[in-house]
Formats: sequence, structure tokens, C-alpha cells
Amino acid sequence: MGLNKTGNGGGSSDCSFLGKATATLTLTPEEMSQIYSRLYDMNVMGLQKVSSNISSAGTRCAKIPYYTESWNITVAGKSKTLEWSDESCEVTSEAKQLSALRQFIHGIVETKAEYKALPDAVGGV
Repeated sequence: MGLNKTGNGGGSSDCSFLGKATATLTLTPEEMSQIYSRLYDMNVMGLQKVSSNISSAGTRCAKIPYYTESWNITVAGKSKTLEWSDESCEVTSEAKQLSALRQFIHGIVETKAEYKALPDAVGGV
């Protein structure tokens, strides 16, 4: 999972002209267990409707700017790619679950000394 130090819970530093900083960190077995438990509870490999281009009112809607996310998950040798954005003004409940998990993981990562040692992001959106 790519995380940068933007202060807003994620995003991409690709727009920065100053390059990219990377840190290697290790999650504890307890932290990994918490993440796996959440993945299991949401049945991540069974998620079907992660992205939608039609609002709950049945109309098409597009907002600018919008964010996109893409996850590649492998469980027991089977891989699945989940992609979604909020361009359609709403996200599905499955996308909300994955976003909540990303925020949970980011919260763990932010506590790590290796993450805290990264320079603040400069530039980008």
C-alpha cells in the first residue's frame, strides 16, 4: 500500500517535483491480525460492486476533482483488483468499507517512527 505524508489520510505525491521518499516499516503480528480480521469481516474477495457511475438517485453525476483508489489483494493464491473513485459523486458501501480500512491502516502507519521520519509532502493536490 502506498501512503504518503500529506496529512489528509492519503493521496499521491506524483505531482511533486521534488521526488518521492520511501520508508520500510514492519507491522506487528497484532496489527496484521487486526487488518486481516477486517478484510475477513468484509469478505474482501467476495466484493462485487465497488465502483458505480450512477448516483443513488439514478442520475449520472461527475465531480472534479475526484480521487481514485486501486487495491491488488491476494488471498490463498487468488488475486483480485478492486478499483473505485468518487467521480460519480457517490461511492458504494463496499468502497466505503475499503476506504475505512485504508484509513485504519494509515492510522497504524502514522504511529511508526519510520513514517514520522519521512519529510512532509511538497506540491501536488
